[in-house]
Amino acid sequence: MKIIYTRPDGGVSVVIPAKQSDVAKRALEVAAMTEAQFMEWVKAKDVPVGSTNVQIVQDTDVPSDRSARNRWEITV
Repeated sequence: MKIIYTRPDGGVSVVIPAKQSDVAKRALEVAAMTEAQFMEWVKAKDVPVGSTNVQIVQDTDVPSDRSARNRWEITV
């Protein structure tokens, strides 16, 4: 799963959570979370204030072709 959102400048960002990266010091807390709880936790800490169209989506919902990534838009 990924988190997508529209930044205040109008661009689109994609967050790809890594359960084992910078959360090592919270490993016990994170390990006890369901996937949905983990995604909400990541969203709360990583999506900047002022962002819009914040969504948690399946990996397949994000285009794999990055050649036009500066033109991506989130449709609701």
